[in-house]
Amino acid sequence: MTSFKSISCFFTLLFFAALPAVAQNQQQGPDVTFDMGNENRATVDSIKVLVDDLIRRNQLNNAHHWATRGLKLADKIDYAEGEFELSILNAHQFLNRSMTDSTIFYSERALDLSANEDQQKKAMNSLANGYSRSGQSIIAIDLYEKVLALSDSVENDMYRVGVLSNLANTHARQGNIDTSLRYYFEALEKSEDAGNDEYIAIISNNLGDKFTLQENYEQAEYYLDRSREISERIDLRSNLVRVNLNLGILYQATGRFEEAENSFQQALKMQQEAGSLPGEIQVRYNIGTMYIEKNEYTQARTYLQESLNKSREIGFRMGAYYGSKGMGQLEHKLGNYTKAIEYFAEAAELSKAFDSKEPQLDTYEELYEAHKSAGNQDQALNWLEKVNELSEEIQSTEQDQLTAQYETKFNLRQSEQEREIAELQQEQQRSQLELQQWIILFAFAGITVLLIVGAVLIRSNQKRKRANRLLVKSNRQLKQLNKTVENQKDELERLNNIKTKLFAIIAHDLRGPLSSLQSMLYLLREHELSEDETHKLITSLEKNMLENSSMMDNLLGWAKSQMNGISVNKRPFDLKHAIESVLEQFTLQAESKGVEFILELPKNSTVCADYDLLKLVLRNLIANAIKFSYANSRIHIGADHAGDSTFRVYVKDHGIGIAKENRSKIFTDDHFTSQGTNSEKGSGLGLNLCKEYIENHGESIWFETEEGEGSTFYFTIAAETREKELVST
Repeated sequence: MTSFKSISCFFTLLFFAALPAVAQNQQQGPDVTFDMGNENRATVDSIKVLVDDLIRRNQLNNAHHWATRGLKLADKIDYAEGEFELSILNAHQFLNRSMTDSTIFYSERALDLSANEDQQKKAMNSLANGYSRSGQSIIAIDLYEKVLALSDSVENDMYRVGVLSNLANTHARQGNIDTSLRYYFEALEKSEDAGNDEYIAIISNNLGDKFTLQENYEQAEYYLDRSREISERIDLRSNLVRVNLNLGILYQATGRFEEAENSFQQALKMQQEAGSLPGEIQVRYNIGTMYIEKNEYTQARTYLQESLNKSREIGFRMGAYYGSKGMGQLEHKLGNYTKAIEYFAEAAELSKAFDSKEPQLDTYEELYEAHKSAGNQDQALNWLEKVNELSEEIQSTEQDQLTAQYETKFNLRQSEQEREIAELQQEQQRSQLELQQWIILFAFAGITVLLIVGAVLIRSNQKRKRANRLLVKSNRQLKQLNKTVENQKDELERLNNIKTKLFAIIAHDLRGPLSSLQSMLYLLREHELSEDETHKLITSLEKNMLENSSMMDNLLGWAKSQMNGISVNKRPFDLKHAIESVLEQFTLQAESKGVEFILELPKNSTVCADYDLLKLVLRNLIANAIKFSYANSRIHIGADHAGDSTFRVYVKDHGIGIAKENRSKIFTDDHFTSQGTNSEKGSGLGLNLCKEYIENHGESIWFETEEGEGSTFYFTIAAETREKELVST
């Protein structure tokens, strides 16, 4: 059963080098007023203390309210340090609400305001937290390691503890649990040595969560109990609410439902006291799923329906997604398949707005199971195919996101280098200005001093000329190096484009049909089908296998041509024999579409060419003709003399023709594919291969087309007599 644990209990702590003092009035809230007329630093500092206290007590809306007011005041009175601290605190409360874009925005603002190494570490750590929570783990780890490098030189620096814990969280998100635990235990040991109860409580909570994921429940309970005891003692409510939620999940996993309910109810009460409606919705959902597991369906319906209704009221899409999904699971278990499908459909629609595709995939799987249980075999097969397609899309998207993270990481490092260069230029400008000031000063000292200065300038000028000559030489070497790197880059890009196209075709054009075959075989194996249904499935299987075989031939041919070039082995053979051999392969497709082949060849049709390559050209042209022909039409395949020693071969269909906007793309590397008259698919490689193979014979290929009337593809090929004449000459 899916729970909110995966999105809400995975808590990342913002660590501070010097935490501000906690306000003594623990009941202080947004109704507390400051004399905003006193626009001074003391007022900003008081607001900082209040915001920090509100975050500790999990009153995040109030914390945001006061942080915003404090930022405006700090900016107005030009109090950079106060603006920095409030930016960090605002990023902290946004992180606790999983609003990662705002977290990154305020962290970058703090980084721009940082005036020393301590502030720089704090801002970089906050920025890394935002990237980590948003799933950009590679960038986050890079930033954390930079903060660690800065912290190595500082004795008793508690930043190191915080960063170690954050690194542990990030590695856990990547699935590196062993690495995550190693960082957690190192952070915990340093926190215990420093006697910092707040860090011990939070790290113990995270350790308990990770051990629960590993199903090491004994260790999980030990660390969660320890975290709860410390959090209660120091009144760390922002951590305590997560401890109770994690304990509820642990107890539920071990079948201790009474203890689970008590922990969930404590978490629910704390969320209500904090005025956190999203948090309340989350806990109600967890309680509802627990009651489903206990088979107490009335109670489950109450909590899940409340979670769903409240989510709808406030427009909380994530809560509405989980609420509708939970209600669907409840109705499915009760056998109310129609209602279950309605709830799952609502969850699927809501999931489309999320950045991650995983929730959408979960609901597709639920819809497949619900239709399967309801006996809707056609719908079940449809949703199973959607599950396979979305799984492939997720894998492709994850690779794209990983590439984007590496690019962002590169850009960040490039920005740092540019900033360092700008600082060096500023330093150089300051040095030049100082030199000018000294020259002016010495000028007023008299002719004697001027002569001395002149001599100094002449010497300096000679050094400058020598430096310029060295700089020119270095620039020439750098240009040569850049040229070499550029050539290597072009070659790598060419090879990478080949690899990308190859993988894209395999992922999108070959795996899709194979997934359909898998689904059809599943129906044949798992369901008792009528003879007519079995015959239709077998016919469809045979057709798909032929299409996959043709697509694989094209794919292998294209890959070979890209990597190794094309080898042409010419020999004489009868063109009619080659055409008839190809037509035998398309008997099933032609019959299923009612297409008739008309063969029009002269008596002597002996050609001299590479037999296999010519058959592949004919196979692609005939396959395209069938694909774009109307049902019950004819395809003319033939040849005529284009001179004494050359045949002009043609394949003519009576189909939909080629759209004007696509004609310029034919025979180019701009691979594209269109659906046929019966929604047939292709790889988009065939015509490009035809052009390469014909041109490697020293011949030409072209087409004529008219939308709605059909297309005719022509190519020339040498007759046997022409090849003999060339040999004798």
